[in-house]
Amino acid sequence: MKQRLARHLILALALTVGLVLPSSASDLGLQFLAETTLAGDLEVGDTLVGGLSGLTYDPGCDLFYAISDDRGRIGPSRFYTMRIDLDGKTPVVDVIGVTALRDLDGKIFERGDLDPEALAFHNDGSLYVSSEGIPHRAIPPLVGRFSLDGRMLGSLRLPEHYYPDDSGARGVRDNLGFEGVTSTPGGGRLVVAAENALLQDGPAADLHRGSPTRLLVIDLGTGRAVAEHLYQVGPVPDEPRPATAFSTNGISEILALDEKRLLVVERSFSVGVGNRVRIFLVDLEGAANVLGTEGLGELGGGSFTPLTKVLVADLGELGIEPDNIEGMTLGPILSDGRRMLVMVADNNFQPSVQANQLLLFALAGVAPPVIDRPEVRIEEIQGAGHFSPLVGRCVSGVTGVVTAILGSRSGQAFFLQSAEGDGDPGTSDGILVTSLEGVASVAVGDLARLAGRVEERTWREELPVTRVVASGLEVVERGRELPQPVILGDGGRRIPRPEIAAPGLTVFDPARFAADAFETVEGMRVRVEEPVVVGPTSHYGEIVVVADGGRGSSQRTSRGGLRLDAGNANPQRITIDDSLVSGPPPLTVGDALDGAVDGILHYGYGNYKLLNTSVLPRVIPGGLEREETALEGETTHLTVATFNVENLSFTSSEEKFQRLAGIVATNLSAPDIVALQEVQDDTGPEDDGTVSSRQTLTRLIDAIEAAGGVRYNARWVDPIDNADGGQPGANIRTAYLFNPERVSFVDRGGDSDETEVVVLPGSRLSRNPGLVDPDNPAYCAGADGHGRSRKPLVGEFFFAGRRVVLINLHFRSKGGDDPIFGRVQPPVTHSTVRRLEQAQVVAEFVASVLADDPDVRIVVLGDLNDFEDSAPLQALEAAGLEDLIKRLPGSEGYSYVYQGNSQVLDHVLASRAAAEGVVIDAVHVNAEFPPTDRASDHDPIVVKLAF
Repeated sequence: MKQRLARHLILALALTVGLVLPSSASDLGLQFLAETTLAGDLEVGDTLVGGLSGLTYDPGCDLFYAISDDRGRIGPSRFYTMRIDLDGKTPVVDVIGVTALRDLDGKIFERGDLDPEALAFHNDGSLYVSSEGIPHRAIPPLVGRFSLDGRMLGSLRLPEHYYPDDSGARGVRDNLGFEGVTSTPGGGRLVVAAENALLQDGPAADLHRGSPTRLLVIDLGTGRAVAEHLYQVGPVPDEPRPATAFSTNGISEILALDEKRLLVVERSFSVGVGNRVRIFLVDLEGAANVLGTEGLGELGGGSFTPLTKVLVADLGELGIEPDNIEGMTLGPILSDGRRMLVMVADNNFQPSVQANQLLLFALAGVAPPVIDRPEVRIEEIQGAGHFSPLVGRCVSGVTGVVTAILGSRSGQAFFLQSAEGDGDPGTSDGILVTSLEGVASVAVGDLARLAGRVEERTWREELPVTRVVASGLEVVERGRELPQPVILGDGGRRIPRPEIAAPGLTVFDPARFAADAFETVEGMRVRVEEPVVVGPTSHYGEIVVVADGGRGSSQRTSRGGLRLDAGNANPQRITIDDSLVSGPPPLTVGDALDGAVDGILHYGYGNYKLLNTSVLPRVIPGGLEREETALEGETTHLTVATFNVENLSFTSSEEKFQRLAGIVATNLSAPDIVALQEVQDDTGPEDDGTVSSRQTLTRLIDAIEAAGGVRYNARWVDPIDNADGGQPGANIRTAYLFNPERVSFVDRGGDSDETEVVVLPGSRLSRNPGLVDPDNPAYCAGADGHGRSRKPLVGEFFFAGRRVVLINLHFRSKGGDDPIFGRVQPPVTHSTVRRLEQAQVVAEFVASVLADDPDVRIVVLGDLNDFEDSAPLQALEAAGLEDLIKRLPGSEGYSYVYQGNSQVLDHVLASRAAAEGVVIDAVHVNAEFPPTDRASDHDPIVVKLAF
């Protein structure tokens, strides 16, 4: 059913105007039908629709693709997917999607690196995109081949004379480069046109003369240029007002009607007059070939004969007021047998003065489009790789058994698997199907046959999920037996380790790479035997397990988890997800399931997941107990702990306060000093301007005392409202608790609004407590909006007459980093850059304290959100600090469990004097337990310092 999206359209009066053509073009029978304009503020996929500079048509899917010439200023380089229909005489345009263009490494093009101006659909299902080049930035012109999901597949080699050289006298002109590209209907050739002459061929068009440009013909079978034809752009037809103002004329688009004939759009603009758009017909057969000619010279010399061009239409003479027309394509067959022809205008993202104008015409004398909807198997859609070879194509005959229904709307999303499979372990036999309104519903066990469009949905740097959007579906048979599940692990499909995938996903090798192995069963029924829990049940209903009782997993912790290290991310982990069967039990690391788990292998949020299709088997408890440290303070020994209390505020539950209090009082044996992270203000996430945490910390102190602990005092520095990251409005900060019976704290500088602590001569501190360089950009938001972090909190304490300086840290989180199973391989930890900057600020402060007194006891501790031996930790170690976590064996040295990987994010570092005789203990009380059975997501770390 056709839908009218009135909010997106400003409809103009449909016109029907006949045109008497010159005899040589009369067979085209061009007729203007209608005009419409997309709203200037239309947004699709979080991008502003505008700059529409090229248009092409996919007959197999009856869809149009429009390129935006945005160079990355407003959004990524991209193209839009549209439906364009004529409902009577009223055009209906629906922009249904946006696709970002990615380079050969799978990354979105950097701002300014691409200037896309035209695109052409090829009958192999790819798009050819032209970038006109930016000579003044030494960016050459480009004709790239892209998949319909935006991935660059390669580029065509152009003759050398199109590329700028150091002389500045060769190649395309700035802003007058490759403006048109078209594929011949048979798909054998591509024609590319520059807007005006190359620098060495002659001047740009002006009021007095035209400009000799070239139509470049490329054989797509060989990828080589086979011809260049001289095309004479006409002079600027209208004198600007005033006469000295700007004016221009040039080719803005070309369109192949058949293997020989082209339509060429010349668009001129003169200030004070506006646009004039004319369509010309040229015939390439028998035309002079100037391929290989470095410079054309003056046309008057007669050496080169330009193409004969015949005027087809001047849009102004049709009663049209054309805008900045830059795109043109043939569309579907109209009811009278003629072809639709569509033109689109580039509004230059200036909706107040220019419009996203669309003009619809009828055109006779051209062949109907070749509609190709091949019958394919699921395995052909999936292909042997992470990206479908048929992405964007419309296919038919896709047949398989429905193995699971996804979502609450029965039949609207489901998994389909070939009944027999193709026997190739490198290609998946299963696929996700979503269906359009009006398509028949299905049930598990149905043998279904469908037609639809192959799509790959992804988010940021995740891998794509291949799916078919069904436009038609037939249930062939009901009650079919489901295909047998593929066993993941021993006795089935082994998941290799430790490698995730080849750099850039350039090689697909399921025997070597874990991501590739999982990809071969995406959408299929799978089974995990003897599952053992290595990641507790999460808030999202996910449980991370390893198969076969954990045999073969070499990096086991002493408590049954998996230890993450720099060379092995344990890719054999399998996440069981409750999307199909909700309500998983609260499982703890070390628990096991008494039986195999069957489900569908799916991908989402950066991970491959098993969606279990039945209730999980009985739980075999692992008996994991919470640890209690043996480290206690003595006359000559001071105990210090770091503890992330996970968004603690006065409004937190009483249960949370009691759990935290019990850990501090009992499991940590009431350390002399506790450095806290993630302490919120007294109203928590309510964004009401409150910044104080006095009530929060007082309530915690009371709870610890009630749990049998000591009566602590607290010190902290209130942050500026909403300046330190964390939950909006919660004003997260670090803080100290200390036992006044054991240590003393001398407040200093509290009568000033200044919060920064500086080092005075003799390693004295100007404030106590105080913040290290709180205005440093490393702790403020970056251009990406991330980076607001808790400022380092300095506290100077005295124990047994000796001084110890603590620096409590909570570095920027890992948000925004590439997922382990992502399209960028190896994954990039973008957030490390900011943490390194933050660590360097702290390192400079430590160095300044030690400069006058190398024997000062300094302890840097907290949630550093990074691993041992990472660049931020190395920066701190270079300042003369030892990362004490390295003194623990790897099977015990961790403080956090993320996606089944036990890892260290919390650290205690000590200067030389403080590190002598120190003992450290990571006290495992939280991270391995489900959220319903813990006080925080971090384990505390305690050290015992010798004095």
